[in-house]
Amino acid sequence: MVSIERSTLKFLKTLRKNNNRDWVHANRGWYLESKQNFTEFTQALIGGINQFDKFGYIDAKDCLYRLHRDVRFSPDKTPYNYHFSAMMGKDGRKGNGASYYFRIKPGGLSVIAAGNPNMPDKSQMEKMRNAIDKKGNEFAKMINSKSFKNTFDELKGERYKRVPKPYSAEHPYADLLKMKYYWVDNFIKDKEVLEDGLYKMALAVYKKAHPMVRFINNHVKVKN
Repeated sequence: MVSIERSTLKFLKTLRKNNNRDWVHANRGWYLESKQNFTEFTQALIGGINQFDKFGYIDAKDCLYRLHRDVRFSPDKTPYNYHFSAMMGKDGRKGNGASYYFRIKPGGLSVIAAGNPNMPDKSQMEKMRNAIDKKGNEFAKMINSKSFKNTFDELKGERYKRVPKPYSAEHPYADLLKMKYYWVDNFIKDKEVLEDGLYKMALAVYKKAHPMVRFINNHVKVKN
């Protein structure tokens, strides 16, 4: 089974200390080998996820995010991210539904996550709030289950200060209605990234998140 190589994590650790174009250009071979390792691991995850969430085949290359940072509006002008990351689901990183996310980032910042990290459009969120209004008990039972809470600390996502209209502030699921998107994550240590069991660990986490992903996509009409 494919795994994350020690040299891949070492590349990212070294990049963090040498975050400049000259270093990356001088170590392009190391970069390409590391990226290929991450790509192969991502492709394996896509195949595994498709065993329980059949969004279909997608090339890992369409799921990977760029190493280059967008620094146009950031005070931090370092040119590169020191992580590899991918969003796996229908249409890959460009999908607008809930999907599965994987990132390796040194310093205990690697993560296995799921949800819709990008704010859905207005019509999608209206559909999601309507689903929470009518089936809030089902969604709340899902995220409050022992299995879910043992895997994820909490449901994350930006929130409105007030419950969006036409729903009441006294709505039994007011906190869920305030959310702009829904996201869960499970952080892993550097030593876990390099373990042979990472693939199985990631799939186990994704399976726990799958009911939430399915609920979101079914109600915003994204077939994932």
